[in-house]
Amino acid sequence: MAMTFEWLDGHGYAHLRAKAIVAINGVSKRSLGDVDDAERVARGRCRAIVRVPWDDHLTVPRGAIDMKALRSTTRRAHGALAGVLMHGFSTANSATGNGAPTAPADPRTSREVQR
Repeated sequence: MAMTFEWLDGHGYAHLRAKAIVAINGVSKRSLGDVDDAERVARGRCRAIVRVPWDDHLTVPRGAIDMKALRSTTRRAHGALAGVLMHGFSTANSATGNGAPTAPADPRTSREVQR
């Protein structure tokens, strides 16, 4: 991740890096050390960091995902990720002055959203 951020900055895309959302997927007790390391790299260099916990339901090959079968922490994390994404659209719309309604600011989206 650090190399990607450095490449973006070095090639004139720092503005895109600053708007990026880092989604750390498959978070479990076993991966917490790596997750903390990834967050240290991303913190302050992107718009938001969202942790999405490991969920066994997502590992079973099937057509559609049964949302009711997901753990509540997984549903909340995906909801938080969706909220951060949508907030970016509302910010972009207000910056372009296209008159689109904007969502109220959520202080969590400017730094980190964790489960």
